[in-house]
Amino acid sequence: NGCPAAGAGAVDTSKGTYVYWDAAGGLNAVSANADLQFGSGSGIVAVDKNDNRLTTPAAIHARFRFSNWNDWVATAVLNNDFELAGLPGFPIHSAGLFYDHSTQHNPPGIAFPAGYTGAQDLSFEGLYIPSLSMSLPGSFQTFSGSAPGGVNFSNFILDNGGVTTSIDAVNILDLSTGSLGGWAFSIDKLSISVVQNNFQNGMSMTGKIRLPVSSDGLAYTCALNSADGNVNYQFVVQPSGELTVPLWLAQLNLDPNSSLVISGDMTGLSVKTHLNGSLGITIQQSGMPKVTLPALSFQDMAMANRADTSAGAGPGFYFSPGKWSLGGGVPIPAGFTSAGVMDGEVASGPNIASDHFPSPFDDGSSQGTVAGFNLELSDFQPYFMLKSMTEAEAGVYFNVKIGIGF
Repeated sequence: NGCPAAGAGAVDTSKGTYVYWDAAGGLNAVSANADLQFGSGSGIVAVDKNDNRLTTPAAIHARFRFSNWNDWVATAVLNNDFELAGLPGFPIHSAGLFYDHSTQHNPPGIAFPAGYTGAQDLSFEGLYIPSLSMSLPGSFQTFSGSAPGGVNFSNFILDNGGVTTSIDAVNILDLSTGSLGGWAFSIDKLSISVVQNNFQNGMSMTGKIRLPVSSDGLAYTCALNSADGNVNYQFVVQPSGELTVPLWLAQLNLDPNSSLVISGDMTGLSVKTHLNGSLGITIQQSGMPKVTLPALSFQDMAMANRADTSAGAGPGFYFSPGKWSLGGGVPIPAGFTSAGVMDGEVASGPNIASDHFPSPFDDGSSQGTVAGFNLELSDFQPYFMLKSMTEAEAGVYFNVKIGIGF
């Protein structure tokens, strides 16, 4: 056993390969340290410390002991992090794993992933990783510029049939801190299922993205697929419904024909919008008259996290107000103005009707109210400038005439 002249246990078997020889019985066991490489068809690709793909095969360093070559289970570590071959940009890390080369034993605590079609008893042979984490591509960051936390998952198998694993993570990136090209962005769920190197039912993400002018998030779905060594993101965002716009003190109602497109370009992921709809402004602050500007319609209001909306535009922030128009008479609830006004009629003046203050004249052309008086607006123009990733400047320009009834 070991080297008798050096004393029992003097040999460091954590390095190299050693033979345990018994004088009476001969060969007792072999203690081995070995590097095992995985071929190009294995379904995994090694990456360096900067998460760039390597041309050398993915490999592990394994340590094991056996007396029967067909009956050993090695503990091992990765020589490098790796990616799934069909999912570039999502590096995977692990602190430890097992390599099973036995039909008599399994790695301790093995749990087979959903969809696995190989042997699920003692006859299983292959690579088993109980616990892993996966990083997200650099396109997804926090507003501080740091990378979001990794996605933890478990039960990864690589055998003669390829990779089988399942990733189903939630609450990965929060809308309050997540950034996609400077726009608030969340990843609420990420689902990836692989069976023998085949992605099952696609790879998908869901979450929200927020327009720079709004405090509400728009829901998105995203399918991921790989082509030419890159991941393609197929985002689907349906910007419709009501959004709050605090900087304009407004409610924004988007028409279904509005569009928000997220796509990859030379500088990462671009976000470009073309919005149609209407906007209502209500200002009601203590010590100030109430101002209401309803039914302001707009067409083709555009925003982008690029210098403009053209293909190949560089990083920046682009805003175009599009075309705006103002509505006619303003329907209001009964009781808001002077006595006798019914639902759907036009606001005519302040709510101070009496014998001394008759209701002001209204010709039906009201475009809003201030303290109950009719407004006539022209040259309406919203203004928005992104001063930094977390600070914006906004306003509304317009000419106004107030009808006081005489």
